[in-house]
Amino acid sequence: MRRNYDALRIDRDSDTPMCVQLAVNIGKAIRDGWWSEDEALPSERMLSGWLKVSRVTTRRAFDQLVAEGLIYRVKGSGSYVSKRYEHSLGALQGFSEVFAARGQQSKSIWLEKIIDLPTADEVLNLSIPVHQKVIRIKRQRVVDGQPISYEINVIPTSVLSSPDLIGQSLYRSLADANIVLFKARQHIVAMNATELIAKYCKIPVGQAVLHVTRVSYDAQGRTIEYSTTYCRSDFYDFSIEIYRQPSLPVPEAISHSHTRKHS
Repeated sequence: MRRNYDALRIDRDSDTPMCVQLAVNIGKAIRDGWWSEDEALPSERMLSGWLKVSRVTTRRAFDQLVAEGLIYRVKGSGSYVSKRYEHSLGALQGFSEVFAARGQQSKSIWLEKIIDLPTADEVLNLSIPVHQKVIRIKRQRVVDGQPISYEINVIPTSVLSSPDLIGQSLYRSLADANIVLFKARQHIVAMNATELIAKYCKIPVGQAVLHVTRVSYDAQGRTIEYSTTYCRSDFYDFSIEIYRQPSLPVPEAISHSHTRKHS
């Protein structure tokens, strides 16, 4: 892609710090596809020369982009565009479906697939009796050879009777059983990786991860699945489109009340 580095220039009359402006401009260029994933960015020295800014300004801009997860540094080599996976919160899709649509190679490494009694948390989220057994599956999620998340899925045996009915794609397996997901409730919080999460995400213990829980329902409102996923924050982005409703018309009696004169 042709790159016009003039677009990265900063406004020296702006009150916004120069390093912040530069980080914003480079970040926009990355999102616009100037560089591909894992491609090297121009060096801090080169950008400083082209844009006529100090090395300190460029370094601080790069520091901010590293903190945001848009780029990463390799000691002695330079800075590179991070590989990030954007997952839309407005679409109810499974892991395999998301990455297949992007033409990326994804796979699940099975860690556990058993029938078990539910935990208290699972009873509450699945709205099932405490004696209702569940299928619990644990998987390490891998994209392009890189582990990116650790996931636990829980399905009541009243929905699927045996773990053997679940293949590589849980949602495809549900569809094969004529179970159609209609909606889901999802919750995302940040947390630090425990030893178990760090092991399967291939990250240091204590590194930030996104803790994502999802409860999925069919069209009749029956609870189908409860999932817990620990996503690497340096790989995952969650996005959602939101819309502002047009302002409601103000009733005439109210809209003119402030102009009413008192006799």
